[in-house]
Amino acid sequence: MNDKFVAFWDATSARFSGNPYVLGYDPINEPFAGNNIKDPSLQIHGEMDKKHLAPTYAKVFDKYIKNDEKAIMWFEPVT
Repeated sequence: MNDKFVAFWDATSARFSGNPYVLGYDPINEPFAGNNIKDPSLQIHGEMDKKHLAPTYAKVFDKYIKNDEKAIMWFEPVT
């Protein structure tokens, strides 16, 4: 699923690269902490960001930069 998510943002950023009306990209708006029953550590502030979001955001950002070296990405931590 993660690879498909990254591929989606690769295609999206390629499509909109160079568009003067696109200021940047926000891959996940207000992400949820995930299954904190299965992994209670996700309830700790910043844990979901460190374990899951940051690695995914890094992969997505690499795609943005390949498509548009001036791309901006917003990072939203878990709400």
